[in-house]
Amino acid sequence: MSLTNKLWDTITDDNGVPLALTPPEDNRGQVSTVIMVVTIGIVAVIGILIYSQVNGSLPAPQNSDLNNSSKQVTSGFGSAMNLVPVVLIVLVASLVIAVVQRFGGGG
Repeated sequence: MSLTNKLWDTITDDNGVPLALTPPEDNRGQVSTVIMVVTIGIVAVIGILIYSQVNGSLPAPQNSDLNNSSKQVTSGFGSAMNLVPVVLIVLVASLVIAVVQRFGGGG
């Protein structure tokens, strides 16, 4: 067997597809987790920007009850957005646990 054939066998799978193009099954879960974290982060940032633009374009109501309700809605939205970093941390922690578990041979 020539050196070229040995090298080709080293960098390809049984079907001749380069290994860089065929990730192992367990890596797909990690990639999907990273994509999910990035997607949630982008959606949260865009949601905050849209809410800010809509809230800034509305006139301040003359009625004090309506003005207070607007402040309460903004406060509730801010409280909900406080959970986004927690969700992202949980997703990243699950990814780290999966990687550490694989090193231990438990995966």
